Amino acid sequence: MRILILGGTVFLGRHLVDAALNAGHHVTTFRRGRERADLPKGVATIIGDRRGDHAELRDGQWDAVVDCSGYFPIHVASAAQCLASHAGQYVFISSVLQYADLSKPGICEDAPSAHGSFTGNPPLNELTYGTLKAICEQEVLRVFSERATILRPGYLVGPRDRSERFPTWIKRASMGGIMLIPESGTRAWQLIDVRDLAAWIIALIEKRLTGIFNVTGPDHRECASDLIDRIVSAAGGSSTIRRIDVDRLRGIGGKRWLGLADWADPPESLRGIYEVSIEQAKRAGLVFRPLEQTVRETLASLAHVPGSWPGSQSAIAEYLIQEARILRACD
Repeated sequence: MRILILGGTVFLGRHLVDAALNAGHHVTTFRRGRERADLPKGVATIIGDRRGDHAELRDGQWDAVVDCSGYFPIHVASAAQCLASHAGQYVFISSVLQYADLSKPGICEDAPSAHGSFTGNPPLNELTYGTLKAICEQEVLRVFSERATILRPGYLVGPRDRSERFPTWIKRASMGGIMLIPESGTRAWQLIDVRDLAAWIIALIEKRLTGIFNVTGPDHRECASDLIDRIVSAAGGSSTIRRIDVDRLRGIGGKRWLGLADWADPPESLRGIYEVSIEQAKRAGLVFRPLEQTVRETLASLAHVPGSWPGSQSAIAEYLIQEARILRACD
């Protein structure tokens, strides 16, 4: 099959390239070309800008397109309209954050989406992200209708992760000593290895399966506290976990740990964000590798990341300084 990936050099897009090639498909990426791309041999590249009119895509024909870089409705609408007669299936990577109400667990795909309107070019931030994704979904469905596949991932982890969470946690866990963690009680946590998502997306394309799916993991309810214990064990650093009360941690501050505090004890408006229903995706064949495998392989990949990435030597040095400051304040 011929698959076009809008993006393709960073995280999910890059793993989609690998998954498609491993399955024997022909891959084309559409990207700006500003970032060095270590794409495998045989991958075709079209240089273009998502902010443009996508005219560069009008000469090709693809069985499916995967849009993993669509954040603004005007850009997604432009791509969808351009590709309507050039692609058989449009797979749009949205987010669980597109739901209007994330306060309750068990959110299914038919729950209401966020709604709103924007004038001009809105900023992309935590206040606008979910609504923008919801509107992007509408644009894809408007153009591709029954040929559209809408995927709503939760938190993606694995090699090439540039977020400040998972790479930093596992690198810190591998170093031993006293490791600071917010007290999480029995809060649930969901995450999925990006490679599992990428392989499943290619399988959906092969089956020409359309529809809307929440996509995260694992296939059972995972307590946040137990998850950290498993991460520390898999990282092999024999760290001693020091759990700090969430409210106290928020009072002390610290950029990285404020994010962890929200993970351990999200605000009431987001209490369901780590307990969305993934039953439809599982019925459609989504499977998960063991968390321990993800930890080990992500940790191994951190030996080769740039110094500006989370989990690098410079990033972990800053992490340790902040951790020591907070631990002193808690003693």
